[in-house]
Amino acid sequence: MEVGLDTNARKNRSSKIFQNLVQLLLERKLKNLQNIRIKSEDRSIKTVRNKKADFVIYKRDIPKVVIECNFYSETGSKPIETANAYIDFQRKIREKGLQFIWITDGRGWKEMRNTIIQSSKEIDFLLNYTIASEKIAKIIPLII
Repeated sequence: MEVGLDTNARKNRSSKIFQNLVQLLLERKLKNLQNIRIKSEDRSIKTVRNKKADFVIYKRDIPKVVIECNFYSETGSKPIETANAYIDFQRKIREKGLQFIWITDGRGWKEMRNTIIQSSKEIDFLLNYTIASEKIAKIIPLII
């Protein structure tokens, strides 16, 4: 029982740490854009399985971009399931006139290269942390 709890606790911590890093990145890179607000854990736009969006970027108080982030230190069915769910989610979010960015990283993707390649063909903005750090300030103004 303790081992299972510890494993889940570590998984939740690494995901939360990654989400916090992405939030700091977004705040730092987008701070000079006018009329832009970043809202974390936004309940107004439901994502996969009706969970709250990790981040929503608003321009003049109108939602424009939904950002989800995930970190995977292990391979397995969860990252594959998440990738497939986000492909479907992007279709649904487009119907609402919004853009979708998925920021994902971690060594778990190294052995699931085919999944990430297929996802990149389906998801317009699939970024790892390094690419997000280099390009997010250029991407956001183009899509909002």
